[in-house]
Amino acid sequence: MSAGAEPLLSISAVGALTGVNPVTLRAWERRYGLLRPHRTEQGHRLFSDAEVQRIRQILGWLDKGVAISRVRPLLDSTQPDISDIAPDWAEAVESGRQAALALAPHRLEQQFNRMTGDYPLARVFSHWLAPLQRMLKDQAALPEANVAAGVLDTFMRAKLGTRLLAAQRRAGRAPRWVIVPLGQGSGKGRAQGLAPLMLAALCGEADQPCVLLPQLPPPDALRALGQRADVRGLLLVLPADITATMLRRALGSAARHLQGRLWGCGEGLLTLGTAPEGLRALHGDMETVVQSLAEGDRP
Repeated sequence: MSAGAEPLLSISAVGALTGVNPVTLRAWERRYGLLRPHRTEQGHRLFSDAEVQRIRQILGWLDKGVAISRVRPLLDSTQPDISDIAPDWAEAVESGRQAALALAPHRLEQQFNRMTGDYPLARVFSHWLAPLQRMLKDQAALPEANVAAGVLDTFMRAKLGTRLLAAQRRAGRAPRWVIVPLGQGSGKGRAQGLAPLMLAALCGEADQPCVLLPQLPPPDALRALGQRADVRGLLLVLPADITATMLRRALGSAARHLQGRLWGCGEGLLTLGTAPEGLRALHGDMETVVQSLAEGDRP
């Protein structure tokens, strides 16, 4: 679509391009005045290339730890100064810690809902959840910190599971990715913690339909699953301690029969060395992996 000679993008197209979901883009426009999209006669938002670049600038500031409420003056300044920016994310992490220590998942939910309304889910993971997990892990010698970590883990599993179900409803019958964490049965999958569920939630956020399995099926079942018409591909989440021998043994002959349908990501790619025949590696963090899927890096 265009206005005059300038091509314009719908809000869903901009969301897929930038990784910021439409709900958050609307909040940036309405609540913070950061965006000024064009409007059709029906009131639908259309974004110019300049607006897309502005969204990327906003993301850049968010990656530096700047709160969304403080971004606007930085965008409008030719010499932005963030020396006096308050440590908003640090305050959010501490608030989450206090909520978990108080055994108050409802407070975690209030904070999580507020943050995901203002920030892309990937930023909430990297700027709030990951530091909060590290903080509680560093305090693991304290019994209350171990309990708080359990409260946080249970809350996040429930919350992300709900978001994943909502994304699956939106997707309807569209073919979907099947995300499979390796090693769940032996305990190694559990060592990945929330990572597979976080990856699935990010796929849902990016309108990449997916289903999350608890563990790797036997090779014959894996082969049959990967060949289904309603499956776009199998995405294996590899744990850090995976070896090529372990992976080949787990996949059996399925990998050879799933050329172009079997993908791998996760920390295990760093230590795996040579991937088994038939497995294509998706390197990078979760957001990069999801972006690859959204941009068509798939069979």
